[in-house]
Amino acid sequence: MLPFYAMRVMGAGDVKFFAVLGLLLGWKALLPVWVVASLMAGVYALCVLSWRRVEIWIPSGWSVALVRHVPSCVALRGKVLAARQGRQGIPYATCLAMAAMAWMVWG
Repeated sequence: MLPFYAMRVMGAGDVKFFAVLGLLLGWKALLPVWVVASLMAGVYALCVLSWRRVEIWIPSGWSVALVRHVPSCVALRGKVLAARQGRQGIPYATCLAMAAMAWMVWG
């Protein structure tokens, strides 16, 4: 995964998490976990892109009404935006973790 990090396709945390998965699950699990996680990340990306296209057709204010008016949602949104520090991307480590859990259950 280091070449992906060097090309700025994956973050350092994702690469380190993948290394830990290799240590915990063994090298035979890495390819299936990587393939499944990549497919999940692709589905996630398609959902995000689809939502952005659909959001254009939603009347102004409807899509963010909950986030703007419920205090707990406003606080959570602020925390998430502060933690991301302006970065954009797919949470690939989450996809890796779910694929690894599936491997442990069915593999």
